[in-house]
Amino acid sequence: MNVRIKVFANENQLTQVQVVNVGDLDIASVQNKMVVEWFHPSNGRDGWEGLIQEVKNLINDEEAELCFEFEGPKEQEKEFQNQLRMYGLSIEEESKEENEEYHMREAQKAEHRGLINEAFKEYKMAADYNNNPDAQCWIGHYYNDLCNETENEEKQQEYIRYAIDYFEKAAEQKKGYCSFDAMFQLHIIWFSDEYIKADWREAGKWFERKEECRGYSSAEALLCIGDYWYDGDYDSDEKDFERAVDWYQKAADKGMTEAQYKLGQCYFNGEGVKEDKEKAFRLYIKASEGNKDYEGYPKAQNKLAICYMYGYGTSKDDQKGLKWFQTAAENGYAAAQCNLGETYRTGGLGLEIDENKAFKWYQKAADQGYAKAKFWEAFLIVNKDIELEEGNSAQKAFSLFQEAAAQAEQAAEGEIWGEGAVWWLAWSYQNGIGTEENDDLAREWYEKGATAGSARSQYRVAIMYENGWGCDRNIDTAIEWYTKSAEQDNLSAQKDLGKCYLHHSTEEDHYEKAFVWLQKAAEREDQEAQYWLAKIYYHGWGQEEDDHKAMKWFELASQNGSVDAKYMLGVMFEKGYGTDVNINKAYEWYKEAADCESPNQDACLKIADNYYEQIDSGRGIKTAGAVAVAALIPITNLVTIPMGIIGSKVSKHIKFQKFLESDAGKDMMKYYEKAAELGSAKAKEKIEELKGYM
Repeated sequence: MNVRIKVFANENQLTQVQVVNVGDLDIASVQNKMVVEWFHPSNGRDGWEGLIQEVKNLINDEEAELCFEFEGPKEQEKEFQNQLRMYGLSIEEESKEENEEYHMREAQKAEHRGLINEAFKEYKMAADYNNNPDAQCWIGHYYNDLCNETENEEKQQEYIRYAIDYFEKAAEQKKGYCSFDAMFQLHIIWFSDEYIKADWREAGKWFERKEECRGYSSAEALLCIGDYWYDGDYDSDEKDFERAVDWYQKAADKGMTEAQYKLGQCYFNGEGVKEDKEKAFRLYIKASEGNKDYEGYPKAQNKLAICYMYGYGTSKDDQKGLKWFQTAAENGYAAAQCNLGETYRTGGLGLEIDENKAFKWYQKAADQGYAKAKFWEAFLIVNKDIELEEGNSAQKAFSLFQEAAAQAEQAAEGEIWGEGAVWWLAWSYQNGIGTEENDDLAREWYEKGATAGSARSQYRVAIMYENGWGCDRNIDTAIEWYTKSAEQDNLSAQKDLGKCYLHHSTEEDHYEKAFVWLQKAAEREDQEAQYWLAKIYYHGWGQEEDDHKAMKWFELASQNGSVDAKYMLGVMFEKGYGTDVNINKAYEWYKEAADCESPNQDACLKIADNYYEQIDSGRGIKTAGAVAVAALIPITNLVTIPMGIIGSKVSKHIKFQKFLESDAGKDMMKYYEKAAELGSAKAKEKIEELKGYM
């Protein structure tokens, strides 16, 4: 509705305000006042609400467009025009565009001169009365900036609401950069959770509109919107896969290979659509092959290879799987390079294992920062003796373990490299692989892995605390970590937890707990656990003494290679514990325990002492041969002594001298020397004594 208003004045007063076709205003309260006062509400009882509002009251229409005519002195007309501009209005001769331009020009001049308050006044006029989007955006920024300048939360909320209001007005007009900027600012405001509670979906609405505004519905813009809804709200984990699928589909329809791949991922995983691996496979093919506008997408090529490898959405085909891994790898995609390395390392896709080729592809991926490849590159260096073209192999491996461990949280569920990187870094510190030995750092990294749930890291932490390596010795803490690892079925942890309870714990029921864990490990054929379980039955530690059960577990442990168990079987047969006395078998077991690669000290002493004890007694001795065949040989068969000196000191010296020259004597010395090398003080003393007879 357009309404014409005629205003009449003379030099001294306002004489008439005529609303055409409606009537005159009652101007008695302002007719003798200055022009500026016509426009402002009075403070008196007359109820004057200002010229503009009085006209709107009279016509009863707040939205009407007002067109003014002025008849009066030029000076008053000029002032009247200035006042109208404050409301986005003008006298009939001045167009609305001219009025808008006037406010924007005045605002920019004031802003340039640093007169922000004046600029705000003019921009607000253009924003409120001329609906200028640039002015609205400026006012939005003005209020947004005020939020940063006050710590008063009520003021911040007031200002941010004003900012949102003006940004929305500018955004809704979709005119030029200012509207795009307003959309962007609205996205940030609703997303940031600062000054106003975050609303991820409201932020997303403005993100969509911003991208559409920016890209004119280009494939890139459509993809970007799809990514927004797919990635979701990082704080609440809220996502909108259905909307993501819609936008990915729009971009994919334009031939964009990245969008085709991402749409394929949604079908593959059943995100926002019903799971359909066959449709996903078809989309991967499109994205991999590319088209006239877009090149083949390496991520799709890698995923296509995986589909052929495992038969997802298609039949298995090793050759095609290998082809697409190679294509993606040669296109520089690090994950594909790593996967190709994996196939060579494990012999997948019909390939023969080739660790050198595996290393080459792992290295390419690692050079791009791909953490999984860094781990496997380092692993091959340390465990497969891969030689580097230049540089120190151990130092390179250590550096790669460091880098991979720092990114270990990237490892997907079920992948071993993340846990492995942390463990191997700790191991490197503990053993000085590529770096100086450092038990403190070793323990720290083991604990990182242990805290993340790695059973073998938990086991290593327990060992560190049990022995006081890189920390103060603490048996309770050691038991705590052994238990965590043992409960994850770590066999070594079960065994060592039992041993820790057995030897170090001060708990009242430590023998019973030792028995429980040693039995678990023993039943899994751990030879050391079987040995200690037998010892529990042998000594009656927390259980009734049971020589038969002890015998059973000593035998099982010996079958699994326990040297100590072999020695104890010798004891059992010699003493008749859990079996009949059988000296022959006893010494067979002693000899097995003494002659292995890691001999038992007590077994060595037992054999050597048996020789020694019978030299001077005149009784038979068990020679090396006799131990084997269990035959007793009279001492006189080995040493012939003249009758005249038998029983004298000379006789003894001759006996020992002659015996030491015999094969049996040499055998005795051999076992004493073995025992001495294992730390036996008694053996060392015997050797010194026997040297006196040589």
